[in-house]
Amino acid sequence: MIPIPKGFVVGSQNRTQDVLVVEWVPEGQSAENWTDMITMQTLYGRGDLKPFAFEKKMVSEWTINCPATKYQPIRDGVENGYTFSFWLLSCEKNPKTGKPDFTMMKAMQGNDSFYTVQRAFKSQPAKDTVVNWSNFMSQIRVCDTRLPDRECPKGN
Repeated sequence: MIPIPKGFVVGSQNRTQDVLVVEWVPEGQSAENWTDMITMQTLYGRGDLKPFAFEKKMVSEWTINCPATKYQPIRDGVENGYTFSFWLLSCEKNPKTGKPDFTMMKAMQGNDSFYTVQRAFKSQPAKDTVVNWSNFMSQIRVCDTRLPDRECPKGN
């Protein structure tokens, strides 16, 4: 469940047998030319992946690409019966682009698949923006219509 904010539109969508990736950008931006983006990834059949292990892998990859990466774990635990991990990563000056990168990521282990949602900025967002988007990320959940105790909200 991802409550996509008003003003965001699908910039790209790609599905293979194993992965679904959807990118939303603000109206007027594109998947190729963006400053703000929300990306959702579903790894089908990978319910075996662990959110904390995925988090550590992402931190490692960011650090390789930007040795000055700053990492801040936010929360981990269980929501709606599913394990999750939520963290922030930033690179003050990406060596490839010369611009800042900032992202918040949430990884969630489902019964059958593994899910990630990323909120990325090509700038250092203001503190209140980080708080608002952290609240947005906290609303994202895995649900399962097959399980009464993990149902999806009506209308979603």
